[in-house]
Amino acid sequence: NGEYRFDLTEDFFCSLGERIPHRVLLILARENDDGRLLGGSLCFVKDGCIYGRYWGSAETELDLPFLHFECCYYSAIEHAIAHGYERIEPGNGGGQVYKVQRRRGFEPVPTCSFHFIPDLALREEV
Repeated sequence: NGEYRFDLTEDFFCSLGERIPHRVLLILARENDDGRLLGGSLCFVKDGCIYGRYWGSAETELDLPFLHFECCYYSAIEHAIAHGYERIEPGNGGGQVYKVQRRRGFEPVPTCSFHFIPDLALREEV
């Protein structure tokens, strides 16, 4: 890929499509003029809930100040309303993200999470 680092590979997305296509909600933002991919978020759906979001942008120098909010919150909310989802769990990116989420109506709730942490020292700390 040369210029960009992609954390999620094409093989990863193919695996999702093969194994759990009914659980994937992929929100993409494209340029109106040429359809160029600007960014997006990967969410998962189950039991009336949208769980998200893994956010990414195709370019780091975009002058689109609300692209993140559109991909991670506003489009997910619109999708939830249009398709009858009961709630959205937007995830937490750390830092000040929880304050941004609360200003947009997302109240914190306990959420079960399972992670494998390969680094033993970090695993003990967590």
